[in-house]
Amino acid sequence: MSAFFFFIQLLNAVQFGLVLYLVASGLTLLLGIMGVINLAHGAFYMVGAYLAFAVVQHLASFWLALPLAIVLGLLLGAVLERFLLARLEGADHLSQVLLSFGLILLINEAQRIIFGNDAHGIEVPAPLNFSIPLSETFAYPAYRLFICAIGIVFVIALGLVMGRTRIGMMLRASAENRTMARALGVDAKLIYLGVTAAGIACAVLAGVIAAPIASVYPGMGDQVLILSFVVIVWIQGQIDAGLKPSINWQMLAYVILTLGEAMVSITGLEFAYTQAPNSMKSSVMALWLLTVASGELFVGLVNKWILGGGQKVSAYQYFTFFTWLMFGAAVIFVIVACFYKGRTYLQSQLTPDEIATEPILHGGTPS
Repeated sequence: MSAFFFFIQLLNAVQFGLVLYLVASGLTLLLGIMGVINLAHGAFYMVGAYLAFAVVQHLASFWLALPLAIVLGLLLGAVLERFLLARLEGADHLSQVLLSFGLILLINEAQRIIFGNDAHGIEVPAPLNFSIPLSETFAYPAYRLFICAIGIVFVIALGLVMGRTRIGMMLRASAENRTMARALGVDAKLIYLGVTAAGIACAVLAGVIAAPIASVYPGMGDQVLILSFVVIVWIQGQIDAGLKPSINWQMLAYVILTLGEAMVSITGLEFAYTQAPNSMKSSVMALWLLTVASGELFVGLVNKWILGGGQKVSAYQYFTFFTWLMFGAAVIFVIVACFYKGRTYLQSQLTPDEIATEPILHGGTPS
């Protein structure tokens, strides 16, 4: 693997990691300050993507979707906190999870009624619909760099708000000891309303930003939600242990997470199409897909063992187990890669035996 190829994948990881950071920041605020587990956060991400699609279709302006996403997210968050979450204050996490599932069902059903079940695409805005040359043969899309710029501005702004402003002080006080914060005059209801509105707005805005580079389709927020929770559970584990991690540490974690996902996917495809002989390309790709399915089966068996055996496993322990499992697989991969001798087979370069079996394509006559 060349250093240039790794650099491109690193850029992709940073771009997607910043989108995840935008989504997860809202989740972190809800969980850390209000103690609310909002499993419907991914559904609000999907709302943002469909908002971008609707605005582009009817108003032909992607840029208008950005402020509309913030306004819509703030309104949805305020309604969610005022009429639903406020009624569950002091309730256990099971009630919050059930409420989240109900919201997911309502949002998904509304999406099907309004937009149907088809996947949709959104064109990149014209001012950013170009690529920046990075070499003689490769250029990087300017819109992905635009996403990186928005993410970096958001990271800086969030850090300043949390660490340098009175609002951040009240948020940190509420997360540390909400009872004492109330005794000191912090308006808890206003804090909860603002946190919920800001958190949902982050998810909706992330959906709008990601829409031009990803298909808009039903359930698109599920994968984003899962990836977002991976790092949040780790941070929550540190908080439960008495530590005080910064919210900005999520950025590094999401870059590593998305870089790993991109590198694994690219490595599998690259191996299937370049390292396998032409006659085995389909077989190697099928083996790759079988391996992915086997991993999903393993996760299902672990979940069945936990639920069926009545095992008491916290969310932090659950995700930590799979994290160490992936780390072990990565170590094995590195060891094997050190001894692997690659040989590239291009699709257009056939062996003599393959040419003999395809005489018509190569100017011969059928036998």
